[in-house]
Amino acid sequence: MRGSQDKRCDGREVHRFPMFTGHTVLQALPSLQWVSKDTMARRADQMDKLRSLVEGLRLRPELVPAPLWGISAFKNLRRNAAWAAIRDSELQKAGNRCSVCGIAVPQLICHERWDYDDAKGTATLIGFQIHCSPCDSVTHIGLAYKLGRVETAVAQLCSVNGIPPKGAALVCQYAMTEWKRRSKKPWILKVQAQILKRYPLLAELVGLKGDPRRVSQLKYEKRTKRPG
Repeated sequence: MRGSQDKRCDGREVHRFPMFTGHTVLQALPSLQWVSKDTMARRADQMDKLRSLVEGLRLRPELVPAPLWGISAFKNLRRNAAWAAIRDSELQKAGNRCSVCGIAVPQLICHERWDYDDAKGTATLIGFQIHCSPCDSVTHIGLAYKLGRVETAVAQLCSVNGIPPKGAALVCQYAMTEWKRRSKKPWILKVQAQILKRYPLLAELVGLKGDPRRVSQLKYEKRTKRPG
């Protein structure tokens, strides 16, 4: 498959190869380079090495599998004082600074950290991390694209990890590959024991399920919904 060409600000030409249909996060950044889906498949033997490299980054995209959209500690606890208590506790622990880049700004975000066990089909809440807006846009880079903030997100990804734009593109591509695979399977939520001990109300998350059929139903309802 042939790719299109663009010119960077320095006049050099770069090739852009279309990635997964429907995922255009990186297409908004012509200065980035990435490979085709077929080329990625041929590099399957390199995926384990890439996985270890990506997981070793200080900051990276953490895309939530589609069946788990709308299911989180924030979504389930925000209507009472429990979420505010969790956020205040984590802010105090972080010294009211972003836990990733260290910046102190008025608006800080309490990010949920989830671990996905692909073999068991479990998503486990393993903790929280305080983020500034740019760092949080990296972890939720799909949302950043929808909100027009993807350039800020990629710049932060490069800055925090000390990687070039081409490396950032590969990191995002890997995250999308994992997201696509994980979005096809059901998930059951768990909460790490020490987190549950610290915040007992998180027990209501335990056992909740994310089903791919739910995603299909939501898409169907969105298509068939009539105004008024």
